[in-house]
Amino acid sequence: SQRRSLFSEKKEAKMFFSQGLLLLLWCVASQRASAITKDVEVSVRDVVPMDGAAAVDFVYPTKALHHSGVLAMLAAAVSKAEVLGRPECVVLVDVSGAVLGQVRMTGANFLTAKTALAKAKTAAAYGRPTSPTDLALAAATGGDLTGLPGGLPIKVDGVLLGAIGVGSLDDDLRIPNAALAAVGALTFDESP
Repeated sequence: SQRRSLFSEKKEAKMFFSQGLLLLLWCVASQRASAITKDVEVSVRDVVPMDGAAAVDFVYPTKALHHSGVLAMLAAAVSKAEVLGRPECVVLVDVSGAVLGQVRMTGANFLTAKTALAKAKTAAAYGRPTSPTDLALAAATGGDLTGLPGGLPIKVDGVLLGAIGVGSLDDDLRIPNAALAAVGALTFDESP
């Protein structure tokens, strides 16, 4: 009898906890939904469809760079660097800074791989070319971002898809611009 009542109490506690958790989740979802729909009465069915359909308010269409575009950009950058006689490290990232592709050309300084990544991440984070005005970012981010020139955003039809970073220490943009042109992305002024 005592064992039975203990079991019953545990079962009731679990049920109470589950109901409380569901209520909390519903409150959070309702707050989120009202922020999205701007003061429109929302039921839990509107926020989390019971029939398994996707909640359209939580999804938006976007563009991303295809792997064939990544390969074309890397090939164009390497080709331009070979014409210029400058072995380089080239890194491409998506809008979140995740590496999509990279190459360290034969003869490129191994340290420029890190600067190329930092340049690409910085350009992706801010959606603009890296600039000496960003130098404080290096200290603030432990070197993850940089103000060194050579990072350019990849923008197609006005949409930021990621960025390219080239590891050289000069401000020559001919190599990253060749890569951008290979996929029809916006290119930038090449004058130093």
